[in-house]
Amino acid sequence: MRMYRIAPLAGCLLLLAFCAAACGPKEGPGAPARLPLAKRAWKTDIATDHPLVGRFYEAATFREVTEDVVADSCAQATYVLLGEKHDNADHHTEQARLLGAMITRKRSPAVVLEMIETDMGDQVAQYMDRQTASSADFGEAMNWEKRGWGPWERYKPIMDVTFAAKLPIVAGGIPQVRASAIAHHGESAVDAEDRKAFLLDETMDPNLESSLHTELVQAHCGHLPSSMVRGMLLAERARDAGMANAMAPFESRGAVLIAGNGHTRTDRGVPWALARKAPNARMVSVSMIEVADGRTDPKAYDVHADFVFFTPRATDLDPCIAFKMELQRRRRQ
Repeated sequence: MRMYRIAPLAGCLLLLAFCAAACGPKEGPGAPARLPLAKRAWKTDIATDHPLVGRFYEAATFREVTEDVVADSCAQATYVLLGEKHDNADHHTEQARLLGAMITRKRSPAVVLEMIETDMGDQVAQYMDRQTASSADFGEAMNWEKRGWGPWERYKPIMDVTFAAKLPIVAGGIPQVRASAIAHHGESAVDAEDRKAFLLDETMDPNLESSLHTELVQAHCGHLPSSMVRGMLLAERARDAGMANAMAPFESRGAVLIAGNGHTRTDRGVPWALARKAPNARMVSVSMIEVADGRTDPKAYDVHADFVFFTPRATDLDPCIAFKMELQRRRRQ
């Protein structure tokens, strides 16, 4: 048997070629082509080189799509729900981009904010009546940071677009006092008017309620007493329905909701409630999701939206540590 000796350099090159073919990204008829990335100056800096960062996917098929496809879909919808992780500045920049793209496409929707409570409507109107009203000072006027929504600069890009286009700003969150009463006292804090207004008299699929129950327990990192779980679930449903109530009157011009990803999910969030208030209206939900190390397939993420956009992470701090720190901060106030 004839033996062949491969020179060291040639052997290395051959090994690299083999690894590229066997281990690298698959090309060919069965492999989806990656779309070119639009240039973005990320404000967050963890995992910026992750292969999913900066890419949009259609959630039903997990087919990669362009930003124009998403913007066109949003522009054709009556109600658009733009989800976020509250502390990720890039999520708010992307929400602003999509809102701006809708305006470019001749839409002028109302902008509904989870972060402004409905009993602040007069406060919003009074500020907007000022000749000096601007996106720069809006956060201070709304006590944004004092009410726990983080630095105003994160959200300012959304308001820059909103003010420039003179779009209506609508309070979407139910009053915190009201939500807290429901969370602490459950059914006894809900009267017949509330049950109807917040759709608490509507039966939700038990599997969806169960998933919400699990999410609430996990989100509170073991600090949620079992006696409060039912109340928290009702409060969350009331928040979703409250935002749907704020959006519904704008069917003729359209509305864009800025809210957390949990509220914009299509199976049991605001869309569930909005579908009961405006059953014939077209809705589009877009989730902004932070990438996770080692998860390079978009199907590996829990997505409940029409489209998903992947961004770098704002922090690697354990969310339960962050939750504990927030509890301590509130106790000091």
